[in-house]
Amino acid sequence: MGRWMIAGLALALVGCDGDPSAPATGGSSEATQVAAVATSEAPTPNFVERRKGIYYYLSAVSENDQKDGKSAGHALGFRYLGKTADGDFKVAGVTDGGQTIMTATCSDPCKVIHMSTGEAVGFDSDSIIGAVFTDAMNGLLEQAPKKLGGSNG
Repeated sequence: MGRWMIAGLALALVGCDGDPSAPATGGSSEATQVAAVATSEAPTPNFVERRKGIYYYLSAVSENDQKDGKSAGHALGFRYLGKTADGDFKVAGVTDGGQTIMTATCSDPCKVIHMSTGEAVGFDSDSIIGAVFTDAMNGLLEQAPKKLGGSNG
């Protein structure tokens, strides 16, 4: 796993060009979640596809990509690892083949997301990683099976 792939994933997790306020596409916002609670409707998932236990989220198309003629963002895969012994939600950023690239945790309520890369970012439900944790907190992700002899916490 190259440093560039990990760095690229870390940037995409917080939004285009490293901007934590850059939106993720295809999901609900905090306003939608509040409205869902008020009307007792189930929240809309932010992920766009689930395949082999990996949930895929689409990043917004950056201005540079638009200039290069690209019309779709990058698809980033995540597995939900469940709750840690401390009660934090834990997810793993994974390759399409399921190999873990990084992990991240966030408490409930989520205010700061702590990544295994050593980075900590503020929670923003419109960022990719924020959308993943929003889905986890809303009970929309199934926990990935624990590996034999391993632990998700």
